[in-house]
Amino acid sequence: MQKYIKKERNNRLIVLKSENVQLILKSINRNTNLINICRWETALKINNLLRKSCKVRLVHRCILTGRKNKCTNLYKFSRLTFLKLVNNSSISGLKKSIW
Repeated sequence: MQKYIKKERNNRLIVLKSENVQLILKSINRNTNLINICRWETALKINNLLRKSCKVRLVHRCILTGRKNKCTNLYKFSRLTFLKLVNNSSISGLKKSIW
């Protein structure tokens, strides 16, 4: 699991570095006042960017276990570890409700 966590951390760094470049290229491409040749060149540059630099491709992983399934964005824990922490009362203000 540590391998996946390191890989995900590296992918997030790549996204952070290329986020401004993508934003600038997209704004140039959407500007209708510019010449079409300039807009086409920026469209080609956008297509040639790495796929790892896309924000959509990031995977949310659990901090403790590294699981990617059913991971909440609020607490950044997977469902199973979140239940264990709540049962052990490690997270203050939460308790398991039974009905």
